[in-house]
Amino acid sequence: MLVFINVYNIIKNMKEFKDKVAVITGAANGIGYGIAEKFTKEGIKVVLADIESKALSEAEDKLKQINSNVLGILTDVAKIDDIKVLAKICIDKYGKVDILCNNAGVGFAGKSSTTIWESSLNDWKWTFDVNIWGVINGINVFVPIMLKQGTECFIINTASMASLITPAIGTSIYSITKFAVIAISESLKHELAFVDSKITYH
Repeated sequence: MLVFINVYNIIKNMKEFKDKVAVITGAANGIGYGIAEKFTKEGIKVVLADIESKALSEAEDKLKQINSNVLGILTDVAKIDDIKVLAKICIDKYGKVDILCNNAGVGFAGKSSTTIWESSLNDWKWTFDVNIWGVINGINVFVPIMLKQGTECFIINTASMASLITPAIGTSIYSITKFAVIAISESLKHELAFVDSKITYH
């Protein structure tokens, strides 16, 4: 999967894992947990962010068996104030952030045959809030912190194969949001290069 290729690229390009700090949203399960587990095994300090408290606690407990430097923070990525709190806790505890994984995402809210016009406005809002605003909020809060640090940093925004193909009926809203994540990410990559920052987008 592309996101794991990007994770391995970060690890390959990073000269030193000791004292590196990663923030991962949607980290309690799935891709987010997989990223967290890999980083933890490499000795990276990991801050887990997720909206599901029980799953988050379980993930934190599991990963602490590998590396004690794991911290779970209950976070709704759709809320900018939650992301600001996440950043503050991370900086207060570890003093910096080296890796940001904007990974939190939600899938298809309706049945498989639901068309765009049949999808409820609640489905649109829910999916956009998490899949697009979650990424925007992460960039808005963490990129200025990384720029101020002036050190080598990495960002991964999790997209999907659905961002590259014509969506099937029932997956339109999800695909639209992931198309947007690609556009956001490409813009971020070019703008970071334009200001000659040490932040790399993968």
